[in-house]
Amino acid sequence: MFSIPNEIDHRSGSWACQQPRPERVLPRGRRPKSPVRRRACHRFRPGHRLPCDAFIGGRSRVTHEEDEEFHAFVAARWGRLLRTAFLLTGHQQDAEDLVQSTLTRAFDRWGRVRRADDPEAYVWRMLLNAATDRLRAPRRLRERLTTHLPERGTADHSEELAVRDVLLEALALLSSRQRAVVVLRYLEGRTETEAALLLGTTVGTVRSHTARALATLRGNPALRDLTDQRGVAQ
Repeated sequence: MFSIPNEIDHRSGSWACQQPRPERVLPRGRRPKSPVRRRACHRFRPGHRLPCDAFIGGRSRVTHEEDEEFHAFVAARWGRLLRTAFLLTGHQQDAEDLVQSTLTRAFDRWGRVRRADDPEAYVWRMLLNAATDRLRAPRRLRERLTTHLPERGTADHSEELAVRDVLLEALALLSSRQRAVVVLRYLEGRTETEAALLLGTTVGTVRSHTARALATLRGNPALRDLTDQRGVAQ
């Protein structure tokens, strides 16, 4: 069975999304967007507070209690959502945009989300569906990887970042669904049943995607060399 070396487990959090996105500077004379439009540009950050009025638009209304509950929900899950989005997209900016758009949609329908049997699973399904829609064409991800991989950084992390690059390039060869299954099963540690629930499919379909994905990954020379060097079982 193919497995992932511990050094690239998402729980270490040491290589994914390290570089913060620079703040946007408006040209002179440009006015900032109105509070109603801030919904599209606000960046969620753990510990960052934003009055719920800034997200009011159309029919969206939230109570103070819902606002507090939503921000607590985001603070507890931001890092894991962002790391998963990074593995799915292979690019930090795309990952931030994906999580941001997902959380914005979750906020707009928070009343429905909070009443769900499993609010966390509800939001994860939103994230995975959005990622699948964005990355259906493997070519797009491969182009992003070859032109926008982050710099390798200091010598202390060079080996770890090299592992990351090999993994991301290997994931780019998979279909969007296969990539989601591999990330959930082998990098998130989800069971087949949990992966099926989050992807809105059956356990049998998850197994089928897993088998095809692992066959592709085992045939990847760079990934095979990496696992051989580190003594990882195939």
